Amino acid sequence: MRSSPFKIPHVLCVAAVAALAGGCASGLAPPDQMRIFTEEVLFGSPIDQHVSASRELARWEEPLAVFMDGPGAPTYRGQVAGHLADFTRLTSLDARLVDDLDDANVLIAFEGERVYPINGEKTPCFASLPPDKGLIRAAILRIGVSEPKAIEHCIAHELYHAFGLRFHSVAASSVLSPVHGFHMPTAADNLALASLYDGRLRPGATREESAALIEAL
Repeated sequence: MRSSPFKIPHVLCVAAVAALAGGCASGLAPPDQMRIFTEEVLFGSPIDQHVSASRELARWEEPLAVFMDGPGAPTYRGQVAGHLADFTRLTSLDARLVDDLDDANVLIAFEGERVYPINGEKTPCFASLPPDKGLIRAAILRIGVSEPKAIEHCIAHELYHAFGLRFHSVAASSVLSPVHGFHMPTAADNLALASLYDGRLRPGATREESAALIEAL
């Protein structure tokens, strides 16, 4: 047992503001668009006007232990387990579900008939994660069940934020795009995630320091 990491005084909140229409996994965008997309989901983009762009690359360096709580947790356990398996396959970091909050560093909280007011907009879900010198050490995902059709999208969207793709982009078809309408991660999302955990990139690197490496990946 260890003390819970979820009393977080300052958090970066990233919300799923749209993209609830569904869709199938997409192929990759052209290389120049993929470079833009990867930079934007790692460091920020013009559509994230309500969130300050990040000055540094941030990712996990320790295994993810995910605890699910609240109504919906049993129903969506299989979906979450699938996303965690993809994370491990793409990053070589272990990610697993745990049965005790005290053993977790990621909390997925399903919270009844909730809609969250984020920066003047209402969203059915959001993620909070506070990078510390380029490292993500804990994350909280809040999923409201007031819009049942949005839940699967919310889980995928917020988990990919928690994995380290902290921002949104319209440069490629993506579950993190507010306009493309994908319920599940796309090839672009998975390539960006694999790039984030490539050993040539380092936690804490600036956007400028990372740009040439991202282009080469």
